[in-house]
Amino acid sequence: MAHEITTTDHLVLHSRPAWHGLGTVVERAPSPQEALRLARLDWTVQLHDLSYQTSTGGQRVDHRAVVRHDADGSTGTLGVVGPEYTPIQNATLAELAEQFNRDGIVRVESAGSLNGGQRVWFLLRGETIEARTGDETHPYILIANAHDGSAALTASGTTVRVVCSNTLGMALGSSRKIAFRHTSGIASRVEEIARVSREFVAGRDLRQQQMMALAAKQLTRAEVEDFFMGVYVRTLGLQLPTAAEAAAKGGRVQAARTKAEERIGRWAQIATLEWDVRGSGRTAWAAMNAITEEMGEREARHEKAAELFGGAAERREAVLQAALALV
Repeated sequence: MAHEITTTDHLVLHSRPAWHGLGTVVERAPSPQEALRLARLDWTVQLHDLSYQTSTGGQRVDHRAVVRHDADGSTGTLGVVGPEYTPIQNATLAELAEQFNRDGIVRVESAGSLNGGQRVWFLLRGETIEARTGDETHPYILIANAHDGSAALTASGTTVRVVCSNTLGMALGSSRKIAFRHTSGIASRVEEIARVSREFVAGRDLRQQQMMALAAKQLTRAEVEDFFMGVYVRTLGLQLPTAAEAAAKGGRVQAARTKAEERIGRWAQIATLEWDVRGSGRTAWAAMNAITEEMGEREARHEKAAELFGGAAERREAVLQAALALV
């Protein structure tokens, strides 16, 4: 089950369904408190001591089970954690999300849980920004938490470009990402979330400037080819053997070159559609989006929950930085 949504999970999505067809789709983007209810995240977690008998016959507790408690009385163990672990309730996550919604600009795009509640998230959408007329990017804030002890609570910025069903996620960088360890006092870290909110707005403005610069940068066909090659080898760290190496060694080396040619060829196809059919011009913005659109196609075929919490965003950020080097 690639989406990792079990029978005890749910999610709410604004306007458009997910690729897996699960969850509740609503026409109006909900507030964080509304999303808490619609995504059926209104359950709590409690710590249950795990003890063992010592050599002297006493009982010692050095681990605790994180147990989900639903309103209907059902329970489920989400993970085992150490003695210092402090749980963060889903309701607290919604309250933190409200910090980004104080001016009414940010609403919930999606919210839900995975693996029976081991991980939960709120994806918040900000004001639309444009690289050029009709080419929109939507800045998002992802607030995610792990109830199984595998990760801290994090708040990070991404931007998602929605044109012809293309999804472009780009991390705003480590300066606009913050993690909260599951220790005592975590619920009082509201000012930290407020700081991330301010930096999110600043990052959105920077992204718009970058997007406009990329959309204004015209490239020759040779420059586009060099950009694609550079992204494949240096940015994504993939292997591109020369034709001579492939012919001489054959086997896996030849297969690696064929794979590279096919993938770069797909980038070129998408780019041609972007600048010839959609009339964007042979720009750095179009070349970059050809790569990220193909990356989105690959991720749709091999969807993993990890893509929501990292990995894909970092790869897109690397592609963005390679494109900005052309400006």
